[in-house]
Amino acid sequence: MAISDFFSNDLETSNKHKNPKLVTRHYRGDYLKVKNEVMFACSKLGLEFREEIEEYHELRFDNRKQEMIIEIFSNSYFDQSIDIKVNTRYLISFGRGLKLIESFYALLDKALTKLD
Repeated sequence: MAISDFFSNDLETSNKHKNPKLVTRHYRGDYLKVKNEVMFACSKLGLEFREEIEEYHELRFDNRKQEMIIEIFSNSYFDQSIDIKVNTRYLISFGRGLKLIESFYALLDKALTKLD
């Protein structure tokens, strides 16, 4: 983990990220199954659903101090990849955004089959 990840209020996952905790995850399942698991995982983390942009497959969740935007990409019918953007509203985040991403991916790893 880089020092900048510890203090950053804005984090985003990508396919080729330097930090292995911020690499895009791929899951087996159709779009609706993965979307339902994402909704359930976010509700367990205390995030409320705000909006869905259907044409981009984006879901936005937030609570008082954090906002999470999740993009679900369909690589094939049974291969979905999930990218996350987290914005926290703290003066110094102390890695809270990274912890949120780790917790979210941990919940999805339990519920869905992970593709490597």
